[in-house]
Amino acid sequence: MFALVDCNNFYVSCERRFNPKLKGRPVVVLSNNDGCAVSRSNEAKALGIEMAAPIFKFKDIVKKHGVVCLSSNYALYGDISRRIMSLFERWTPDVEVYSIDEAFLRFNGKRSESGLEQIAKEIRSTVLQWTGIPVSVGMGITKTLAKAGSKLAKKSESGVMVLAPDKENASHLESLKVEDVWGIGRQYARWLNNHGIHTAIDFRNADEQFIRQKMTVVGHRTLLELRGIECITMELNPPNKKTLCHARSFGRLLESKDEVRESLALYTELAAAKLRGECLVAQSVCVFLETNPFRTQDPQYRPSKTVEFPVPTNITPEILKYALAAFDLIFRPGYKYKKAGILLLELVPEDQAQAELFDNVNRDQANRLMTAMDGINKKHGRETLGFSAGRIRDGWQPKFENRTANYTTSWNGLLVVSS
Repeated sequence: MFALVDCNNFYVSCERRFNPKLKGRPVVVLSNNDGCAVSRSNEAKALGIEMAAPIFKFKDIVKKHGVVCLSSNYALYGDISRRIMSLFERWTPDVEVYSIDEAFLRFNGKRSESGLEQIAKEIRSTVLQWTGIPVSVGMGITKTLAKAGSKLAKKSESGVMVLAPDKENASHLESLKVEDVWGIGRQYARWLNNHGIHTAIDFRNADEQFIRQKMTVVGHRTLLELRGIECITMELNPPNKKTLCHARSFGRLLESKDEVRESLALYTELAAAKLRGECLVAQSVCVFLETNPFRTQDPQYRPSKTVEFPVPTNITPEILKYALAAFDLIFRPGYKYKKAGILLLELVPEDQAQAELFDNVNRDQANRLMTAMDGINKKHGRETLGFSAGRIRDGWQPKFENRTANYTTSWNGLLVVSS
């Protein structure tokens, strides 16, 4: 059996954990630059605030109903996530961290439905007691059924749903829309609706050959999983990343080439440091720029440029050299830029990188410099040491006007209890 543990409204729940006054109030956590809703409390959802909606679209709702809008605090969310994920090995060693707020657990051996439900309730109560974060737990004989169970669990009073491997789960699947089934996207959901398939039970009972023909092997696999046939295995040792991205929206629209260049240089530094932290090297880099698509009165421009490195690298000055050269090729004056980013591509483990016979870079010396810089930045803050190209700031930094303290990762953020 599989379990899918899903944190409820995770970012909002993290904020409420340290500010109980937010409980019962409509709360929205915004994306970088306070742009879009990335987490909503149930109260905010009831007001009609949609996921990923830009804040200007629901600003009237905010004023009318006193919605609390908070800036995202990823350092806090990441630390709380690590604490939650570390608890799951109390019940099983087979844990797959699926996202920052979700994890699959696998239980071997036969257990009764009541026994599984008891485990699910224990997981839920333990996580709530130890971290203060409410979770929903879905269980099923396949990962897709477990995922479906977690969707249904959010609507149940117990916060738990066990989809047994028999016909008894049919009534539960009838209440689950086909677009809410794991692996079925919006386009396929619309196509399925047009063919009379509206719920998970409709999809489970559909003709195999028809689904495989129209939705390829992925759709066929989802159908079999809903029928209790395991097709998606646990990834206990996830494969190495193939790409790494660092992109941010600016605090204001930028037209100056120097300002956009400075931001890109800083993002490149941060991406290269993260690459070294994961012991990976990149074989190429893609630089991209974006204007604001919501400002229809402005001309739009979304260029990108990919450059291949002579030798796979994670050395910041080397990556900066090629990234800024690519930037110079795509930057065009006359546009108001909203966002810039860097994408490191074709990542491979550091010890598997192919060397170049005529490489003229002293890599031993460069690696020692990077190790020293990373050590200082880890101890004193990630931007303590850097390169001049990304050090000049002139108000283009993303806005975090309502960001809360780093309660668990900074001494200065610790809560103070007074009598």
